[in-house]
Amino acid sequence: MKFFSAVARASLVVALADAVTTKKMSSGVAATETAPNPWLALLTSSWSLAGKPESEKSAGLQSLADSIVAMAKNGNLQNPDPTMQSAVDSIKEIVEDMKESINASNDAAQASMDEKYGTLKNCSAPGATDMKAWTASLNTTSNDVVTCRKEETVVKENWTNCTDEENRCANTTECCNPLLQPNTYCLPVGGSSPQPSTLEGQCNGRSKCKLNDLNAMLTYFQGKLTEYQTAETACETSRAGCNSSYDCTTTENTYTTKRGDCNVVQVNFEQQYCDLASGVEAKWDAYNTCYDNAYAALVAEETKQREILPGRHQEWRGVLRIECLLGALEAADITAELEKCIDTTYGDAHWAHLDLTYPTEQAGFVQKQTCSELLETPGASHFKSAHYAEVLSEIPEELSTYHCVAALATEHCPRTTVGVALLGHQSKVSSAHAHRRPQAM
Repeated sequence: MKFFSAVARASLVVALADAVTTKKMSSGVAATETAPNPWLALLTSSWSLAGKPESEKSAGLQSLADSIVAMAKNGNLQNPDPTMQSAVDSIKEIVEDMKESINASNDAAQASMDEKYGTLKNCSAPGATDMKAWTASLNTTSNDVVTCRKEETVVKENWTNCTDEENRCANTTECCNPLLQPNTYCLPVGGSSPQPSTLEGQCNGRSKCKLNDLNAMLTYFQGKLTEYQTAETACETSRAGCNSSYDCTTTENTYTTKRGDCNVVQVNFEQQYCDLASGVEAKWDAYNTCYDNAYAALVAEETKQREILPGRHQEWRGVLRIECLLGALEAADITAELEKCIDTTYGDAHWAHLDLTYPTEQAGFVQKQTCSELLETPGASHFKSAHYAEVLSEIPEELSTYHCVAALATEHCPRTTVGVALLGHQSKVSSAHAHRRPQAM
């Protein structure tokens, strides 16, 4: 129901004014005199309620009710004529409009909370990745990495064998016999030759040398010659199969190139896990932002409606009181009916239909979800063992993908592990002059 139109209200005001003038003239009162009309004042007060803010309507209704009671006690409302009855009917329609407005406000309050709850429910938590389907779609697989690393191992062994043979042939124990020093195949090159026999001092001249001394010297040098020949044979035997020179650069370059190629294959494989983790985290971050914002808006709306609701209840109480008082005005015994209205107490049961349902307090309220999907972390020991168990010794200590998951800005989902395994390779060096052996790159 809508409020009276401006034309209807104006007509009613004119009718009330004419009625006042007629009463004055019939009583011998000059028409130009001003006499307050309680009905007109009452009607004006009821009209003004429609334009008041919600926070002031309860007080306005209370004031209107007090005015009706006061007019009744002063005898101004006894036996109203038809014009005055029109005023009462007008106020009744205004009260009905106010009831409709209160109900509409309550419905709008509930709808506002429900709408915000609907926004929250539309924040859908991401589903877990179908790892079987995802793994089947990979462009580069762990098998590709393992196959490449196995091929790399063969190339590495070729380089290792070359350097090992070069080192063996360049520095053997047999070629380091003191009798053979200095020797090209004994590192470090150098050493000292055996000291001459003391017989040299005994034979400064032939006249002083005895035959026994010469025989002893001959026997000594024959023995040394035998030792030397034996040592030289042993040196040559130890270098059996050795080349005159070695060039391991070619095998080293082949290994370096292959290792670089395998590193690219591994990075390509692991980058897919980096991208997966990044995508999953982004989805959960968007969900969390959506839920948090929607939840904050819902809680704010619920708080606002909790604060407004008591005033709406009081407004309904005031309307019920006005209805009762207006009904009393049409009773045979106005005074008795007004007393009943005054003695009536209104409580929660009278405005039970104005209760609100707060979504956050309901048993089925949609709670915020958390991510339980385990994200694999390239570079972690668990990841390496799971994917490269056959070639762990060839896995580099560092690659660009090793810290990609740890570097993500968010951590909504758990990780398989956070430790990064450092798989080192020790090298063997025989001396400061030993040739360089292959190491992991």
